Amino acid sequence: MAVAFALQACLAAFFFLISFFAGLEPSSSSQPRTIHAKDGSCEISAPRSWVDSPDLSSEGILAAKDLTGSEYVVVYVHSKQGYVGNLNDFAQDHTDLVREKLKTPQVEAPATISISGKPAVRQVVRGEVDHLRITYRITYFEGQNNFYRVFCWSLESKALGFAGDFDKIAESFREEKVISNQ
Repeated sequence: MAVAFALQACLAAFFFLISFFAGLEPSSSSQPRTIHAKDGSCEISAPRSWVDSPDLSSEGILAAKDLTGSEYVVVYVHSKQGYVGNLNDFAQDHTDLVREKLKTPQVEAPATISISGKPAVRQVVRGEVDHLRITYRITYFEGQNNFYRVFCWSLESKALGFAGDFDKIAESFREEKVISNQ
């Protein structure tokens, strides 16, 4: 019996050490992962533990999620051609579309922010989808020829803890150089 207990204690200690050392990441693996849009128009950086997830949206040009399936991001692109509004109008129009799809929507006032020296609009929207309370943290950007939506979300109960991740992802947004053939 004592031998079995000692063997069990050794195994427990061994697995504890493996878990402990697995949690110590070298500095290179803590670097963010760059995720490129499938059309090449833009990119974001997400935590290293995130993976590409194109199945999140058929309309998005970029999609990723964390490995636990608790945090998500999709980037959408919209041509400015034919749209007569500015960035604030675009943000309002698309926030209204999100609101219409939610049960019991709650929309915070938009925040005008600056990312990499360019104006952006951040909007937080909460509501119910398929009996789940969701929080969306949407950042709107105006590019050279397009508007972009960096659309992050999680369960409402976890949203406050993920807000920093979502802001870092949005702040990493980069539009690729547009080459004109004209």
